[in-house]
Amino acid sequence: MKTAGHDPALNGLPAILLRDLCECAKCRDAGSGQRLGSVADLPADITVASTMVAGSAVEVVFAPDGHRAVFSREWLAEQRRPPDDDRTEEAKRLWAAADP
Repeated sequence: MKTAGHDPALNGLPAILLRDLCECAKCRDAGSGQRLGSVADLPADITVASTMVAGSAVEVVFAPDGHRAVFSREWLAEQRRPPDDDRTEEAKRLWAAADP
């Protein structure tokens, strides 16, 4: 099923982040998994043009470059922070050299 815009599984995830995390053969080295480009090489105005759900995966098509990436719903859920996440500036505990 193809839908314009965002699938609910993408809520809260910026398009530039998803595009940068794509693991297809055009984006990652097959042997090492290393990125073949930099986030700075991506279009600054990148958006999610459409999504297509296939079982437990979501295919994302990006604009303006038309690149396609496939993400599992499980992986997408792991990337989103819950609303009650305590990882705020106030909750951070800075490390000091004297700490055990």
